[in-house]
Amino acid sequence: MNALNESKKTIKSGYLPKIYAAGGYTYNNQNDEISPKGGFFGKLGIQMNIDWDYPTKKLKSVSEKLIALNQQRLNTILKVKLEVKEAYETYQTALLNLEVAKSAVDEAKEYNRIIKLKYDNGLASNSDVLDGQALLTTALSNEKNAYYDLFIAYFQIEKTIGKNLR
Repeated sequence: MNALNESKKTIKSGYLPKIYAAGGYTYNNQNDEISPKGGFFGKLGIQMNIDWDYPTKKLKSVSEKLIALNQQRLNTILKVKLEVKEAYETYQTALLNLEVAKSAVDEAKEYNRIIKLKYDNGLASNSDVLDGQALLTTALSNEKNAYYDLFIAYFQIEKTIGKNLR
């Protein structure tokens, strides 16, 4: 963007008239009959660009590139903000899922304890005990998966905000 702004300044300077002055001293010893052999000279001049159309089109082109680049920068900022927001929402969801998984483990443990007591008293069958153990195993597995999802969501936030991943 800085380069385009400098380019605009350069193009705008093409509209302005240029004033210059030059001076010097010349010496010529090729012809002995001419006297004096040297002399001072001075020039003063003004230079103007008459072709106004070309700089105008070039200036508009640079201005449009500047607008497009600024729009692209704003879009990138919005995309990053959206990505951070989505990563944070994923993390919050993973936290809630972990809480649900923990409560499911507690319920499965209690169900398994009750089924074992019923089995010991002859009120439940072997398949009921196996169902209780399968329910507990599934709940423990879901809890571990919820922990992993939470870690993944946390590192997604770190990645999104630009931290180096450990």
